[in-house]
Amino acid sequence: MIIASKQYLLNGADIVCTDVFKKFSTLVGIQLDNRDLVVFTIHIGTTSGGSEIGDFTLDGTAANFFSINQAFDSAQTVYISGLTGHDTDVSLVYYQLDENRVTFSNEVFDI
Repeated sequence: MIIASKQYLLNGADIVCTDVFKKFSTLVGIQLDNRDLVVFTIHIGTTSGGSEIGDFTLDGTAANFFSINQAFDSAQTVYISGLTGHDTDVSLVYYQLDENRVTFSNEVFDI
């Protein structure tokens, strides 16, 4: 198993996550660094604009983390909407259960 992240830095638009989640992936959570410092809601789903995974409200502070724990049994595109017009860094944290590598600061360790 590996723990990984996919980052979208200096983002101001909705996100389409392709080629990230596949069989044996689990989306653990999402961190949003909200430089606007405003309250707004994002939607995470498996359809464009959808919220099948959940709706999450940023509370107006700089750092927000939401636990999700969504498992995937096949390749899946994930859509994050509600970000357009907001200055936000987005980091998706996930497990990939069928891999056995760990990466720390650009170093890869086989286990």
